Amino acid sequence: LWHQTWATNRGMVLLLDGKLDNGRMTFTATEQTAQGPVLWRAVWIPQGPEVRETAETSTDGGKTWKPKFDIVFRKHK
Repeated sequence: LWHQTWATNRGMVLLLDGKLDNGRMTFTATEQTAQGPVLWRAVWIPQGPEVRETAETSTDGGKTWKPKFDIVFRKHK
């Protein structure tokens, strides 16, 4: 089991739990907002020397998902 903590410049803290499955690290979390709970799903995918991270959110209990971000991490030269 893996834990990840996100802290934003707007003061939001999101605690995610994840595990390795078929070569991918998948994280999930629930963010409590004034409009109700928001589900988060983030996936780390190795791509050669890089790692791609995608994240999605759901405001309907996981019935539908919307992309939040898609980033590629590269080693600094």
